[in-house]
Amino acid sequence: MNPGLLFFLRLVLCLNWLYQGLYLKLIKVDKHHLDVVKGLGEGILSAQQFLWIIGIGETVLAIGILSGLYYRFVSWFQIGLILLMNIIGILFSGAIEAPLGLLITNLPLLCCAYIVGEYGPGKFL
Repeated sequence: MNPGLLFFLRLVLCLNWLYQGLYLKLIKVDKHHLDVVKGLGEGILSAQQFLWIIGIGETVLAIGILSGLYYRFVSWFQIGLILLMNIIGILFSGAIEAPLGLLITNLPLLCCAYIVGEYGPGKFL
């Protein structure tokens, strides 16, 4: 597979996790994301604190994807994470209005992660 295309897919995945984690959970807290976390109930941490931890994790994942290191593990990890977050959000939060739509919109990300995991990290130029 074309190494430049693989790098591009890795960049797309990185930008997605940066947007979802850094921007929507740390910089500009998205109300919908906060509602989903609130729907899970509060424990030791407040919903805001838990969302902050998720945002840091997603940002670290973006850096891992961009690095290309351990690409196979990182790809399978993000596939599992996307599926897990979607399943938990759908089953337990009550804040997901269109569960099928959520799964369909995440399908391209799952495909990109699978391709990178299967064919390698690619390279810049």
